[in-house]
Amino acid sequence: MTRLFECILVPVNGSAASVCAAKLAIEIAKEHGSLLVFVHVVDIVIRDQMARLSGTAPRALQREMEADAEDYLNYAAHLAEAEGLRAEKVRRVGFAHAEILDEVESRGVSLVVIGMPIHHGPRGEFFTRRARRVIETVPCPVLVAKTKE
Repeated sequence: MTRLFECILVPVNGSAASVCAAKLAIEIAKEHGSLLVFVHVVDIVIRDQMARLSGTAPRALQREMEADAEDYLNYAAHLAEAEGLRAEKVRRVGFAHAEILDEVESRGVSLVVIGMPIHHGPRGEFFTRRARRVIETVPCPVLVAKTKE
């Protein structure tokens, strides 16, 4: 018998919304015996914008972003492992929605749980736009965990 959700993918970025999504995915995984895959994408658009604004070389900034990604991934995996669940960590570099789509397709992911902050204004719109691209492109169900941030 196959499980309803064999593999659950959760994009994490250190935000309260992504932690909320990770916790929700952990609860679902406990119910279904699912594998959890936490993924962080070092988005090259954000990297390049931050490099221009800060005057930092893109490579140096990317190294910092990758170090932060490890912290985010380790935290999410620790939450899952504390509940006795299997969790894998994936770090990618590229366009966030494209990298997440590739991970979903290559693993045959059955559910994506994505955090989306309830924000008004430019910052909230930016995160909402990125989440919407994921929702629109992945071929499996997407559960949106909304949170005030």
